[in-house]
Amino acid sequence: MPLPDQTALLCRAIMEKGRADSRNILVRAEAEAGRIVSRAREESSRETEEELARRRRHARREAGRIVDSAGLKAKQRIMAARQEILAELFREGRSRLLALRHTRQYEKILRDLARRAVQALPPGECRLQLRREDMELFAEPQLQDLSALTGRRVLLADEPAAISGGCLALGREGRVLVDFSFDTLLERNRSLLQDILSREIPGER
Repeated sequence: MPLPDQTALLCRAIMEKGRADSRNILVRAEAEAGRIVSRAREESSRETEEELARRRRHARREAGRIVDSAGLKAKQRIMAARQEILAELFREGRSRLLALRHTRQYEKILRDLARRAVQALPPGECRLQLRREDMELFAEPQLQDLSALTGRRVLLADEPAAISGGCLALGREGRVLVDFSFDTLLERNRSLLQDILSREIPGER
């Protein structure tokens, strides 16, 4: 059994050890708490950066989608504008051609078209086919003049052509056809008009 003085010393030693242990525990706890807080901050910062990066990626994708959509709409509008102008040009061109039939110039234009159509045929006999209203413009004297000009024997077809103006020229036995009708002449210039519109209204085709 310890003596009173020894007991007091032992109690103080135990208390000192307890205090030391407590201090060590507190130091370790504070250090661990510091590590936990630091790790939490790092994770929070990392998560924030990842979230920001995710949002940036999403924003870039969304911006790209908007740009692509806007670009597509712009191309569609350009194409629609071209087609609308082309259709209007064709309507206007056809209207003017049809109006020509009621002018004094039409007979001269028709004779020139007939000459060019006949000259595009192989040599020999051929027939000229016109709309019913134009057939009287190619009586026998006019057919003889056309034959002399082209070096071919030109006859007038019995049946009128179902065309709005201009003429058709048929080779022997109708095996070769040269179409100089108004509608066909317009259609032949479609690609030319499209090229002009492509230059005047830039954009992908």
